[in-house]
Amino acid sequence: SSDEITQVLGLSTIGAIARIPASEDQKLVAAVAPRSAIAEAYRVLRTNIQFSSVDRTIKSILVTSPNPGEGKSITAANLAVVMAQAGLATILVDADLRKPAQHSIFGISNSTGVTNGLLNPATLDGFVRPTRVENLRLITTGVLPPNPAELLASARMRALITRLAAESDIVIFDSPPCLPLADSIILAQLVDGVVMVVDSAHTRRASATRAKELLEKVSGRLLGVVLNRVPARANNYYYYQYTAADGKPPRETRTTPARLAGFSLTDWLSARRRD
Repeated sequence: SSDEITQVLGLSTIGAIARIPASEDQKLVAAVAPRSAIAEAYRVLRTNIQFSSVDRTIKSILVTSPNPGEGKSITAANLAVVMAQAGLATILVDADLRKPAQHSIFGISNSTGVTNGLLNPATLDGFVRPTRVENLRLITTGVLPPNPAELLASARMRALITRLAAESDIVIFDSPPCLPLADSIILAQLVDGVVMVVDSAHTRRASATRAKELLEKVSGRLLGVVLNRVPARANNYYYYQYTAADGKPPRETRTTPARLAGFSLTDWLSARRRD
């Protein structure tokens, strides 16, 4: 729970996300169902990240998790979507050079990507691909290398991160889990902030604590924790119903601090005009 994250890790819960339906077309829920409660939870996450950077500009974010299967790739993808929906020029980079997922989530080929750009930086522009989401571009991994950790620790990777940050408002990196691999620990040193995703039902306290220690040991700046796959009934302060029983948006919904936090002023004024 959020309270346990504070007690055990000494970190803030910057997002609480309910379980996303298993169907393929629901993975990018922030894009395909932007008025859903889960999409709103991702907007709350976006807002909390923005508040965490009041004293320091954040141009690059690493999304990781202690172990495999805790939902970091889906979190990274939907976070990128809501960043783009807020009008930010966003680049999502699949830096999981062992088990990539972003090409599958977005339904595009993974024949070229990060690895090709690192081997031949002059051709990088050809690997930054547009998506169906306005303001969002994607770089997949490309051909998987035999030495991912060495590639991520290279001077060319540092140069790539600097270049992408200069060409966008925000760059989000999907990385491997912390505990079994060194890759995300390497990347944590190169970005402005790290978001750690934990599964509310399956992540062990010891695993989360160890992941935090590893990230902090290399001076990774932890922005907070995303509590993933939360039972919605236990976290109704993060959610509110957009959809009435007939499947249409209701004319009136209860206003909560979480709801307001996820909206820009433009969003709010547009909603008022529709009402």
